[in-house]
Amino acid sequence: MDFMQTYSFNQESRTQALPCLPPLPPEVIGDKGGNFTERFSFILAGNYHQPLNHVDVAKSLSMSHRHLHRKLRVAFGMNFSQVLCRFRLNKALALFERELQIVQICEQVGFSSSSYFTKCFRREFGVSPKQYQLQLNTSIYCTELKSLSKVS
Repeated sequence: MDFMQTYSFNQESRTQALPCLPPLPPEVIGDKGGNFTERFSFILAGNYHQPLNHVDVAKSLSMSHRHLHRKLRVAFGMNFSQVLCRFRLNKALALFERELQIVQICEQVGFSSSSYFTKCFRREFGVSPKQYQLQLNTSIYCTELKSLSKVS
């Protein structure tokens, strides 16, 4: 699907707000019924893995990029790049469990380079992706050992 296509947003296509970002209540952002956060989440969830920019997202939401920036600041306390980065990083966490290589994970969640992914990951979670992967593998291995020892 081409990103610049007009998105039809109806009751069936609604998604929950971004799982990694708790939005403020609609009455605080002046958004009747929470439409902005729902529509923004829908667009982001469907396109996070490809190159995105705030101008295209704003157009698909029928607003100016400045208005999008204001709404994101009020709703999430972040700018577009920060919201997108956090969303992608949280999607990446789920991919670590599939035991994929870090380069594959970056590509699947839309990061253009593994070095930028590593920089963002370390800033967000306090460890490098490789360290996280090692910790995850160690904890999975320990869990398996414990379950095997209980069976014996």
